[in-house]
Order: sequence, then C-alpha cells, then structure tokens
Amino acid sequence: MSTIDPTQPQPATDNTVVPAAPAPAPLAPQQAFRPMVQPEFKSIGTMWLLWFFLGGVSAHEFYMGRIGIAFLRLFTAQYLGVGLIIDLFLNTARVRRYNEQVSLLTGVASPTAVMIKA
Repeated sequence: MSTIDPTQPQPATDNTVVPAAPAPAPLAPQQAFRPMVQPEFKSIGTMWLLWFFLGGVSAHEFYMGRIGIAFLRLFTAQYLGVGLIIDLFLNTARVRRYNEQVSLLTGVASPTAVMIKA
C-alpha cells in the first residue's frame, strides 16, 4: 500500500494534474529591488582621515565599498603612488556621488548635497 504525499500534485480522475498549492503573487516593483540592508551615508571627514593615515593599505577604498579597486591598489602599491595623488583630487566627489545614490535609493536627503541658491 502506498502513501499519498499531500504536498505533491495528485492526478485527477480525468488525467489532469491538480496543483498542490497556488503560485505566490509577484512582487511589486518597489519590493523587487529593495536591498536587505539599508546603505548608510559616508562621511567626507572619515574618508580623508582614512586616506591620510591608512591610504597606503587602501582603507579609504574599503570604506567606500570599492573592494575590487582596493585590492588592486593594495597589490600594486597604489599604482606606484600615483593612486594616492589621484585620490587627492577625487575623494570628495566620490563621497558626494555615493551619498547622492544612497539618497535616491532611500529617499532621505544627502548630508553632502551641494545646495545651489537661485
């Protein structure tokens, strides 16, 4: 004698298959791309402190979440020192751009937004 598993589809008498459970409803667009962890704004001051004291080991790149670039720079000695000079000009813009992306994602105003008065 065989046992019937209630979670599996069972054949009906007219050779059609009855589904075991209804399919889940599709996610709404705003739910489909919602991250599991809310990203946080980054601080320009923290970025500059990490660059100044721990720039040689790419701590500022790790802080910004640029893990691939951080390891590349770590293993190439910051592009032989050129990477640190490039960061001197680009760090503030990178933090502002990151914070603007977080602002668009979360709907919270960016603390590093540049206000332009008309």
